[in-house]
Formats: sequence, C-alpha cells, structure tokens
Amino acid sequence: MTPPPGIAWLLQPAAAIPDHDDWLAPAERAVQSGLRLAPRRAQWRLGRWTAKVALARWLDLTRDDHPRLELRAAADGAPEPWLDGRPLPLVLSLSHCGEHGLVALAAAPVALGADLERVEARSPAFVRDYFTAAEQHWLAAAPAAPGADARAERATLLWSAKESALKALRTGLRRDTRSVEVTVIPAGLPAARTAPAAPPTTAAAPWAPLAVDDLEGHHRFIGAWRRIGEHLLTVVAEPWGGGLR
Repeated sequence: MTPPPGIAWLLQPAAAIPDHDDWLAPAERAVQSGLRLAPRRAQWRLGRWTAKVALARWLDLTRDDHPRLELRAAADGAPEPWLDGRPLPLVLSLSHCGEHGLVALAAAPVALGADLERVEARSPAFVRDYFTAAEQHWLAAAPAAPGADARAERATLLWSAKESALKALRTGLRRDTRSVEVTVIPAGLPAARTAPAAPPTTAAAPWAPLAVDDLEGHHRFIGAWRRIGEHLLTVVAEPWGGGLR
C-alpha cells in the first residue's frame, strides 16, 4: 500500500466514543482496568479512540477492525501504533484538551508532534519561566484591542508549539521548554493544506505556518497552527513533507 503524502490529522469529540469496550484490543482493556481515576480513564479512552479512527482511515480499515489496532508506549513513553500484534511503519502524536482529542499521523521515518490547547492567558511568571527572550518580545508586541484575546492566543500558540516540538523530540516536558524556540512565520513557507473534512467544531481559522528551532540539537521543525473556536492546534514535523491533509 502506498502511504498518502503529508501529515493526516483528526480532531474528535469525547461524545463520539462508544459506550462499550469492543473497539479496544485485549491488552488495552487490561491497561484500562488499571486506570482507577475516572478523569484519567476518560482521557485515555479519548486518545485511543481518536487514534484508532485516524489509523483506520489511513489504512482503509473499518470500525470492525479497531480491536486489531493498538497503541503501545515506547521506552520513552511515545505512543506507537500496532496492527495484529506488529508495529506499523507510521508515526503518531496524540493530544487532548477537555472534551476533544487530536491526533497527527505520518509515514515513518519522521519526527512528528501535535498539541491541542484551550486559548487562555498566561501569568507573567509563567512567561518568564517557560518562554525565551525572543518569544517574550513577540508576546509583548501583541496588539491591544478592546475585547480581543491576541495576547492570550499568542501565549497559547507559543506553549502549544513547544509541546508539539518536544513530542517530536520524544522528550516531552522532561526537557526545558526554553531549549526550543518558536517563530511564527507570516510568509515565505508553504502553507499547510486544510483537511477536506471539517472538524466537529465551528469558527475554524485557516492553517498558518510556524517553525520551532531546537536550540540544543541545532535543527528546525516546520509546522502549522490554526484556531478552532476556543481551541488552538499545532503540528510540527521534520521533515515537513507534503503538509497537512
């Protein structure tokens, strides 16, 4: 099977998750049984469901095939997709926020990260502790307009892009967030293509380009971001390939 070009992405609401567990693989049911806290179990199910829907579409499978699909944690904690007990040549990144789950998916080899955040203001202490000097300068330059949340959106974008890059680096927040630096690019890079199917929310802005520099590894992730209602999505990859679909 020839893999589709670029990066596939999918946003799913928690309301879409079936009430039963027939879609889970046997090993996943065992993991779920060990999740005692209801919020943690709900987040786990949301991530698995979103990933399986995306994988089934990529592999041209049906919902009846969902139990054949499984996400396993790698040694570094990153999720890895399996089918019928064998690893798939795919790279997958998961995120969830409230009642929505996000997954990005691409053919290996690629470093891939995705993140979903609710747009909200960040405190001055948060900005000092987690953002680089250049990022703080860009945040401070946000236009001030009555009733607008430009500063909150910029702060959320910086944080989300950092999360995506640290996932692509397979370190997560074990690494200093100031070791990666976000640049929002107004022009000059290929724009990501909007997915053909509308996500289950409204008020979606188009994708816009960004970049994240790994200040320790001296290489750059290319990515894109968009806002959908109260949420902000970021996806980064190295190499970027054919953009988002």
